[in-house]
Amino acid sequence: MTTLNAQPAITAASPLPWLEVRTAHNPDFETRLTKTPHPENITLLRPFLLYSFTVTNAGQETIVALNIRFEVDTASGHTAIRNFFYQTFNQSDRPVMPPGKTLLFTGSPQADAIAGGSSKAKKAAGGGYGDHVKHGDGNDGASPQVDPQALQILSNAKAIRASIDLAITADGRTAGANLSKVLEDLAQQQQAYADLRQEALFRAQNPSITDSAIADWLRPLSEAKLILDPATMRPDPYTMTQKNIALAWLGMITAGRRAELTTRLSALTPEQSYLIVNKLKKGALQ
Repeated sequence: MTTLNAQPAITAASPLPWLEVRTAHNPDFETRLTKTPHPENITLLRPFLLYSFTVTNAGQETIVALNIRFEVDTASGHTAIRNFFYQTFNQSDRPVMPPGKTLLFTGSPQADAIAGGSSKAKKAAGGGYGDHVKHGDGNDGASPQVDPQALQILSNAKAIRASIDLAITADGRTAGANLSKVLEDLAQQQQAYADLRQEALFRAQNPSITDSAIADWLRPLSEAKLILDPATMRPDPYTMTQKNIALAWLGMITAGRRAELTTRLSALTPEQSYLIVNKLKKGALQ
């Protein structure tokens, strides 16, 4: 394990005593690193370690979602807020954090994926900070790449305040300040799907409306411009969800799969599509 000599610029906070956080300030930080899913990858992340923290689930609850929040005081005097949402809502056999698990969070989706054993770094990172990504699962086998842009931001920071902004269990109990408004985002995503599904079913089930007309309706939605919310560094969840869904449905319509889309939408209600939203109990996790 690598030795950390410089003064770390990060502090970390958890809303729950059994979700234990450690930074390079803590004497057992390196021990915690050896408990991560793929400790052999930690050497690849050496430049990130001064700006990273570990989370260990020392309780009995299974965590299916975590929002990790980084508040970065930059050299120019402003604070950049980065939120990273890790979830396995639809993978009950592979939760984000079962009891006993330790994960490393670095402020970079790419580096987090490497720490988890995955090298889907560039794909996981998407457009940059604030994306909703999954922690690496170690099943792709490609060569890892570390995120130089995120490292530059972190290494130039005056201070970094990291926290578990939100934790969600499989039964919907939550803990954390939810400053990033993830709970509200999830509700908006469900509503976006519900609204678009209703309109799509009306058109798809109407024999007088052609495939071309449905495509013309979906195309502007799929091309909607996304504007980042400065508070969360994410696009409006309602617009983003409808944009992504419209793009997928447009592909099905143009491929001649209207009947398949109609069957799928008839079967998949908003409640079924977003099961976790119906179970959320804000602040009930202790």
